[in-house]
Amino acid sequence: MKSKVEIDCPFCGNRGPRSKEHVWAQWMRSAPGAKELLHDAKGNQISLEHGGLVKDAFGRYEAIDRDPSKVAELLPHVTVWVCDSCNSGWMSQLEDNAKKLFAPYFVAGWPIGLTPERLALLATWATKSWMAYALLSDPEANPFTTEEYRSMAASPAPLARSRLWLLHSHAPTAYVGIGVAGTLITFGEATPDLATTQNNAGFGYLATGGMVLFIALAPHDHLEAHELLEPFAAQADGVQRIWPAPTEQLFPEPAVPDEVMSDFLGWPDQMEEMLDLPVVGLTDEEVLQVRREFQAGAEPSELRERWSQDQ
Repeated sequence: MKSKVEIDCPFCGNRGPRSKEHVWAQWMRSAPGAKELLHDAKGNQISLEHGGLVKDAFGRYEAIDRDPSKVAELLPHVTVWVCDSCNSGWMSQLEDNAKKLFAPYFVAGWPIGLTPERLALLATWATKSWMAYALLSDPEANPFTTEEYRSMAASPAPLARSRLWLLHSHAPTAYVGIGVAGTLITFGEATPDLATTQNNAGFGYLATGGMVLFIALAPHDHLEAHELLEPFAAQADGVQRIWPAPTEQLFPEPAVPDEVMSDFLGWPDQMEEMLDLPVVGLTDEEVLQVRREFQAGAEPSELRERWSQDQ
């Protein structure tokens, strides 16, 4: 039954009867492990700190803090308002297609053959879910643009500035979960007004039945920032990039160690911890060099000392 209350839809932008969209789809409650984890669960709200990096006029990074946002503690019980046309139209079709894709794995435990077309569907469905979740944030904390919401409603597809990875995990966090963490990376000569400037980059994860997807969003005008934003765990065995340029693969592959899942979930915080690795005061090229040295085994204290001497 359509609601008598009308809203301006955050996806298509049109005004119409409002309808509840679950950010973590209801049909996934029957996925393996979900019933136990969701028993007696509530949809509480918690405060989430978030920050970012601002590049100064000399091309060097500076750390910033932003006001905390209210987000859902357990998202399977949380909904957002969209228009009925979106919810009963393209969103419903996308959910039906995803449900059919997952069915052999959820119902019988059979492997799923993921063609490029199926991977694009998976990436689109997950991106729609992250975009719905991000509507719970304050507008400046949302890393998705109004134009991206309109484009998703008009022609559902993965975002050009995104990278997505897929993995199989037995960690509890791999059975029920969804989240988005935004950050701000600017490249102008002046520090923006943080109260009104929207996040332009971010991360997200979506978990159901041991299938986990992660996304990294680079700023529109600085796509090379993907080199900075890509989690270290994306290089781990068993982690497969599914967007862009998806290639045929099988799910599930052998489950990754729990620490790989933890590394992905902790990556937004690690990004801030990387400020201790000398990011502030460095250029893009220098940040990438620091990352490569850190991944090769260099100690953070040694890197800080050496790069501080070079400034």
